Amino acid sequence: MNKEKILTETGIEIICDIAKQIPLIGPIIASPAKSVLLDIASRHLSKREEFRVSNTAKYCIEEIKDRVIKGGKLRDDDFFFSNNEIYRSSAEEIFEGVLIKCKNEHEEKKSKFISNIFINISFSNEYKVEEANHLLKVAEDLTYRQLCLIRLFKEHYINPYDIRFNEKEFFNSKEIFLLQEIHELSQMNILNKLKFKEEVINRLSKEMIHNAFNEGDFQLLNDWGEVIPARMVPSQFGYQCYYTMGVKEVPNSDLDSIIKLLRE
Repeated sequence: MNKEKILTETGIEIICDIAKQIPLIGPIIASPAKSVLLDIASRHLSKREEFRVSNTAKYCIEEIKDRVIKGGKLRDDDFFFSNNEIYRSSAEEIFEGVLIKCKNEHEEKKSKFISNIFINISFSNEYKVEEANHLLKVAEDLTYRQLCLIRLFKEHYINPYDIRFNEKEFFNSKEIFLLQEIHELSQMNILNKLKFKEEVINRLSKEMIHNAFNEGDFQLLNDWGEVIPARMVPSQFGYQCYYTMGVKEVPNSDLDSIIKLLRE
C-alpha cells in the first residue's frame, strides 16, 4: 500500500488539505506537516495508533488555522524552513515528536497538551528547537493527573480551593499516591514549596508568591510526607510548562476528585 493511499485511508490527507486552503499559512504549515505525515504513514500503525496520529495532526493544524484567522502571527524566524537539503526544518522535527509521543500515549487525555507545545511555539520566536524538545520530554513523563495538579497549583491563589495548609501525620493510600505525584513535580522543578516566616497562613496571595520568587523563599521536599498542598506553587519552569502545554484548558471536572483529596 503506498503512502498516499495510507494517508487517505487514515484521514490525514484531509488534514493537509485543510492547511492548503488557508492563505499564507497553507504553504508554511502544510509542507512540513505533510512531509512528516507521509513518513509516519509508511510505518506500521495499529488502528488505535492511526486514530491517535490523525486526531493529533488534525487538532494541531486546525488550532493553528484558527489562531491565524483570528489575527495570530506565526513566528518569523527559520522554524518552518530547513537550513539546507540535509537537515529538515525545526517545525518538522517538533511536529514529528508530537505525533510520535501522542501515538504511543495510553493516557489519551494528554495528547491535547502535548500537541499544544507545537501549536504555541509556532507563534513564539522565544522557544528554540532544543527547548521545545525538552518540553516534549517533560510532557511525556507527566501523568494526566500531574497536568491537573499544575493547573490547580497555578490557580489556587486566584480561586481558593480550601486545600490543606497545615502539616499532617496520617495518610490513606489514595493520598499517598497523589502526594507522591506532587513530590515528583517538585523533583522535576515544576513545583516549589513556599516557606513562610509566619506560623499560620490560611490563604496565599499573589503578593506572597511574588515575594517568595524575589527572595527565594522555597523549601526543598525530601519526600511526599513534607508536601503541604496549599503551599505548592509552580516554579519559573512550571509556568513555562503551564503556558506552552496550555494546561489552563484542563477541564474543571477533572480537578474535583483531586481537590477533595487535598482538603483531607
